[in-house]
Amino acid sequence: MKTNLICRPIYLFFSVIVLYSCSPQYGPAYLGSNNGYMAKPVYRGEKINSVAFSGRINKGIVYYDGEKNRSYEFSGHFSLMRKYFYYSGGIFGFWGTYQVDTASTSAVSLLPYSLHGFGHRHDIGARIPLDDRLEMLIGLGFQVFRERGEFSSLTENEVEEVITKIAFFPFVGPDILDDDFDGSGGGGYDFQFDFRYTPDDRSCIGLKYCWNVSKGEGFSYPLRTHQLSLHGSFNNFTLYGQVGFGKYSGSPFSNGRNLFSAGLTYAIPFGKHLHKS
Repeated sequence: MKTNLICRPIYLFFSVIVLYSCSPQYGPAYLGSNNGYMAKPVYRGEKINSVAFSGRINKGIVYYDGEKNRSYEFSGHFSLMRKYFYYSGGIFGFWGTYQVDTASTSAVSLLPYSLHGFGHRHDIGARIPLDDRLEMLIGLGFQVFRERGEFSSLTENEVEEVITKIAFFPFVGPDILDDDFDGSGGGGYDFQFDFRYTPDDRSCIGLKYCWNVSKGEGFSYPLRTHQLSLHGSFNNFTLYGQVGFGKYSGSPFSNGRNLFSAGLTYAIPFGKHLHKS
């Protein structure tokens, strides 16, 4: 009897480790899409601020071949632009679906998993004037988000939970189904360069590059992406598109993934003497 009590938690421990290592592993669906573009005002000799609202659609990065990741986002952010400095920061909410690869695992639903969540992002850096109409923004970006919904159930770290329960209750054994799961989340940082052509204070066109590193709960491999954002502004509106090429560093499951986003922003400038037409 004593031998059975000792062997039971050891057997359960190694069984869970083997099953976990052989089964698909998932992190947050919004990982990679968390780095959204934030429109910034044009500096023309006077400090300028703006409040902006944006909506966009995303074709997010997937974890395995044959899967689909679709989401939508609504966000709001504040920006300030000075002669040699800029900052943008705000909050965002998102919702969508993730369709897993039903051909490779039986532990999934045939229907897409729903997801939703919220977060905040920030850009900060230096403005470098190249001439009267050309400038470069160099800076850093940071993002944090939380994710809920049906898809979040796939990101639960069952191995960690089992190990914890075995450690504290070795003679009872783990029961990984008795806890409520409160969702998943992630965060990231990036280095960014934005070249902008500004013929006047009402219009701007630019190309932004950033290298982003993000990591989510439930999936131990960091996601590294190279992203390009093409954006154009006229009066209060900005239209932008983003493409990215990412890979889960060190993961044996991924050979590289793509993402795509497109959005529209409406900005309200303030803090300077606006020119009257």
